[in-house]
Amino acid sequence: MKILETLLPNTDLLLLGVTVAAIGILGFVVYINNPHSITHQSFLPLSIFAVLWGIFNYLTYQFDKPEVVIWVLRISVFFAVWYALALFNMLYVVPKEKVKFPKIYWVVFLPIVVLTSFFTLTPLVFKEVTGFVDGRVTSVQNAPGVIAFAIISISLVIGGMYVLFSRIISSKSTERTKLVYVLIGVIITYSLIIVFNLILPAFFDNTYFIPFAALFTLPFIALTAYAVIKHRLFDLKVVAVSILTFVLAVVTLIEVIFADSWEAISFQLSVFILVLLFGFLLIRNVLREVRQRERIERLAKDLEEANEQQTTLIHFITHQIKGFFTKSRNIFATLLEGDLGKIPTEAKPYLEEGFRSDTKAVNIVQDILKAANIRKGTLQYEKKDFDLRPIFEDVVQKGRAEAEDKNLTIKTKVEDGDFVINGDKSQIEHAMRNLLDNAIKYTPAGEITLSLFKKAGKTVFSVSDMGIGIDKDELPLLFREGGRGKDALKTNTESSGYGLYIVKSIVEAHGGRVWAESKGKNQGSVFSFELP
Repeated sequence: MKILETLLPNTDLLLLGVTVAAIGILGFVVYINNPHSITHQSFLPLSIFAVLWGIFNYLTYQFDKPEVVIWVLRISVFFAVWYALALFNMLYVVPKEKVKFPKIYWVVFLPIVVLTSFFTLTPLVFKEVTGFVDGRVTSVQNAPGVIAFAIISISLVIGGMYVLFSRIISSKSTERTKLVYVLIGVIITYSLIIVFNLILPAFFDNTYFIPFAALFTLPFIALTAYAVIKHRLFDLKVVAVSILTFVLAVVTLIEVIFADSWEAISFQLSVFILVLLFGFLLIRNVLREVRQRERIERLAKDLEEANEQQTTLIHFITHQIKGFFTKSRNIFATLLEGDLGKIPTEAKPYLEEGFRSDTKAVNIVQDILKAANIRKGTLQYEKKDFDLRPIFEDVVQKGRAEAEDKNLTIKTKVEDGDFVINGDKSQIEHAMRNLLDNAIKYTPAGEITLSLFKKAGKTVFSVSDMGIGIDKDELPLLFREGGRGKDALKTNTESSGYGLYIVKSIVEAHGGRVWAESKGKNQGSVFSFELP
């Protein structure tokens, strides 16, 4: 160490700075990793008091004025008491999320420790400095109060060790592993302190290593930090930023070793503190970003699972309901066809209404099932070349009866020639019928025009009505799942809200697009889709 100090002046200050940076970064990172945990909350003050004790312990040997040194020494032991208390607290709670201290801790134990800490600032513990050698304190006149200080500090350390050993013996394997890391850290740290801060000064008159007390606490802090976060793996970003902050702090401290005055040292130390502060802020922001990303990923996974469960539930329920309605509709059909004999004339309207109602229910259930399959990506398409003209004519023919029931007129506009496309005939027919059915349902009076033509090499199917119309701000919402105009239910209370979503999905699955146009409320609308 003497040779190293000759080559690099202020080596002790450099080592102190590196230790302070490491402990400070570890304390801050562990705390913000889970600020709601009592273990993480206890680790931060442990790190802070370890840093403060280390700094003032170092400063004890940097002044040659007895009146200054005695106060620095008193402040050092003041923080030593708080460091011992933080150590006890940490060993008492690690690695729990929540721990409740017993009443005796708050009523008796804590007040005694607090009074002892302030007691160390008085001449009742250290009276005065009595000797210097090479600018270092060699002797201090103790007062009787130093015994109380020693008893309290040693009791805190021994008490914490006892709690730790008890916890290791009674804990489960996962928790025991964490506690063993803490135990190893305690053993290393206090072995170093006993050797370099007790045995060497007391038996070999060597006080050179006393200012490095902060360095000796680093193994305990580091291993405890590892034990606390061992099963909460950090994002690489957080690790990288923490290392970057540490490296920048060390680089800043290198300037200190070449400083030849207290002014230069003070300036470099100020820069060092600023680097740490900005580093802490950067680490906090990065960790916040990581936590937010983890939260989003977790919510996305939960949402995916919820959607999967919802889809499964929908399939189960709708299949059951579809089966009931289909069975009921078949019964009505059998009765209406006279297979079971002639039915009374007065009963026929009721049977017809039952058949019509069940048919609508089956169609709604089929829409819900198809929408669920589309969302899940399991809707199958059997594509082949076919002419769309016959499908168009069939859709018009089947729609006329329902339109005539509402006194609506259906007109058609079809260009000459064929309209051969590649696709799933039944699915395309479903999309066309859906647009026509919507026009019939949402048109109280007037006429509906169906068009089939070619434009820019694409086949276009269009349905124009004189119905309730659509507000412009609602147009983009129509083709979403469950989407419909705000006045739609007033006209068609049986709307499932899935029809246009299904149309859009079918058309887009065929490489086409679908859109709606309207001049506004009560001005009709035009629904169209085009296919390649």
